[in-house]
Amino acid sequence: GCFSESYVFAGYGGEEFVVVLPETPIERARAVAERFRDAVAKHPFPGREGQPRGMVTVSMGLSSYPESGKDAVELIRRADARMYEAKKSGGNSCRVD
Repeated sequence: GCFSESYVFAGYGGEEFVVVLPETPIERARAVAERFRDAVAKHPFPGREGQPRGMVTVSMGLSSYPESGKDAVELIRRADARMYEAKKSGGNSCRVD
């Protein structure tokens, strides 16, 4: 699969979630995110034909401790800003802080 057992998943708002990848360099995190993005886009979800481009997509923002912030609030704020950049650029992409 895309994810290690050491990763932590949490719901965050209606259609948003957070994945924490402890001790994972940002380039490795980006590779994991891109594999996940690709897997979602290729998955045969029911009703996908009615979605833009005929598939379900995800927009992701990544941040890294300590480069992007020194606490959870700042890390989430920065990742959230990158996610909205991904959405505004057409979606189905990942932006790194």
